[in-house]
Amino acid sequence: MRLFLLAAFLVGLAPAPQQAFGANGSPALQPLDQITLQVFDKDKDGKVTLPEVKKSLKAFAGMAGAFGGDPSAGPNKMAQTVEAAEKVAPALFALMDADDSKGLDASELKWIVKVQKALKSGTLRNLTRDVFDTMDTDADSVLSAAELEAAADSGGELLPKVVALVHEAFPIRKSAEELQQMLTKGAEASGLSLADGIKFVDADGDGQVDRKEAGKAFSAFKSAFLQGAKTLQEMGPMLAMFGDMDEGGGGMGGMGGMDGMPRGRGRGRGR
Repeated sequence: MRLFLLAAFLVGLAPAPQQAFGANGSPALQPLDQITLQVFDKDKDGKVTLPEVKKSLKAFAGMAGAFGGDPSAGPNKMAQTVEAAEKVAPALFALMDADDSKGLDASELKWIVKVQKALKSGTLRNLTRDVFDTMDTDADSVLSAAELEAAADSGGELLPKVVALVHEAFPIRKSAEELQQMLTKGAEASGLSLADGIKFVDADGDGQVDRKEAGKAFSAFKSAFLQGAKTLQEMGPMLAMFGDMDEGGGGMGGMGGMDGMPRGRGRGRGR
């Protein structure tokens, strides 16, 4: 705990000549794309790689465990945010890596901000509804197993329609055709089957997805994304510091562990 307070103090001492402030006088949050680059670009080459993201999330998970309070109380909010980020990071990374360079530069990271704004404005919710309606070919408000299979068929007529809707709202690739190729390739590389994907949304396990289940899945994604973005923006400088303190780097391990207490010693007089 003492290490955490010391880190907070050091961050507070760091000079910030260009720091902006909000209307209430508190420091304004940095844009999500900028703080993401600051936190995850460990080698400072102007790009964020997936290994860098995974390494940082691992460090954050350790920090959440060290400062999360009573372990018997279950996962704390930060731990839950990190866990959610670990699950979506590979897919989100592949989607934003428009040039397939295995690294996200400043221009590609701006898509995170666009998703954040789309979630807050309702644009992404409307897109989700449009996609559902397009897949629901019999208009019964339920995506049957057959409809889901048709929507996932790369050689069928339904998938291009769905991808076209996504591309119109988020032209993250040069064309809808290129986006479809990327999504198909990503699905194959993940090793996940259609049944695996349905399990994430099909709450009652009946093999199909109704409108209510789709809405709940979207709400869960929205909550996880916005909570993760808020945590990153509020704690960015602190997370950047702790993210550098990984094993073998002379950081947390070299300072007696994540809790700041020397290993193998009691609770006597510490300095």
